[in-house]
Amino acid sequence: DTEGMAWALVGEAGWEPAISRDPAKMIPSNGAGELLSSFSREVISGSIVHYSAIVRTGPGPYDQIGIHRVVKESRPFRPIHTRKALFLQHGASMGFVGVFAPGLCTSHMPRDFGIAPYLAEHNLDVWGITQSWYLVPAEEINFDFMADWGIPHDVQNIEVAVAIARLSRWITGDGLDKMLLLGYSYGAQLGYALLDGEAQRSPACRQIRAFIPMDMAVKTDVEEYQQFFCDYGEYAQAGYAAGQYNDDAYFRPIGLRARDQPDEESPFIPGFTNLQVALYFGAAVGFPPTVHFLAGEWDGEIPTGLQYVSVPAWIDFLCAASPHESMRVSVDQCLQICDDAVPWDDHLAEVTVPVFYIGARGGMGDLGLVTLDFLGSSDVSSLIVGTHPPEEVLIDFAHIDMSLGYNAPELVWEPIHEWVVAHSPGGREPVETLTA
Repeated sequence: DTEGMAWALVGEAGWEPAISRDPAKMIPSNGAGELLSSFSREVISGSIVHYSAIVRTGPGPYDQIGIHRVVKESRPFRPIHTRKALFLQHGASMGFVGVFAPGLCTSHMPRDFGIAPYLAEHNLDVWGITQSWYLVPAEEINFDFMADWGIPHDVQNIEVAVAIARLSRWITGDGLDKMLLLGYSYGAQLGYALLDGEAQRSPACRQIRAFIPMDMAVKTDVEEYQQFFCDYGEYAQAGYAAGQYNDDAYFRPIGLRARDQPDEESPFIPGFTNLQVALYFGAAVGFPPTVHFLAGEWDGEIPTGLQYVSVPAWIDFLCAASPHESMRVSVDQCLQICDDAVPWDDHLAEVTVPVFYIGARGGMGDLGLVTLDFLGSSDVSSLIVGTHPPEEVLIDFAHIDMSLGYNAPELVWEPIHEWVVAHSPGGREPVETLTA
């Protein structure tokens, strides 16, 4: 009941409805509690506010998703009215806040640092999701409920979350426009799958008007990259067949050791300290041929620092990662990239929405351009962000620099903002005068 969820969210948030609700669809007085298991509002800075709620999506204890809204308010509990709205899907290992509002996770960068508050400051209505697997508590040991939590499961979660966002905007007077979708990393893979599904529906039943995939390659002509997923896929499929439904995330344990025991020898790389492993994990090639997470500083083969992110902020980012991830997702990812043995990319040629691919030269970069050739869109553009000459790709601006780098606002977020405005209904519209 996405409409009921939207009304429950609007009521809990204290947003003023612009329409009256059909009495036949009214939920009982205790109904909001059944739909929303938690709710919070926090001021990020000035008039920029982060609303978040946990929404129930099924009968299981972990059938839930996080719904987020980062928006400028004209006064407390009154989001500005705008037709420029964007929905954000995070990647693997992290949730919405860690990727899109990382300043809320650390004291080592400004509190309002992140693409979500940045775009909200520029008068966009920013919505997003935290996927179910991120919300599973660290102490959980039975993961049978994750058996079917693959890419189709996560895509369905996005569809529910986008519907709630659109209906909430409609209830509060911003219209029922289709939304722009941004998918970061694994989130881009989900976005392509969602669009593939929407291409098989009538236009009236589609929710997405344009798409921004960030630094992800779903289709590839680079053998090394494809082979990596083939090799990992063998491990993932064997584990899944044996009943291993949890693919333990490695960001968090690396971060916790680097934070709590930085100078002790690491169990992950003999001869390295825990802090050195965290730096190596960030700056070394993680996916062939040249993909790395962060632009590093090196002394020979030992990482000594990071170019665009402070080391303490990187450690806090790692510590905020999910304790658990789904093995079914790993299987699905590898099947798609290794041998294309999945049904959710069979209709990419029928995808006609505008698409803007933005990649990091030291991340997926040019690898992500191949997927664009499979689309049926006539409005397709791309931007590859780099800060070093081509021969220095191994130390260039990279995958997570797009989220955490101090230069990301200028290099990444502003081009995204300009493209969103150009592809939003209504163009550049006036915004309500802010009041204290």
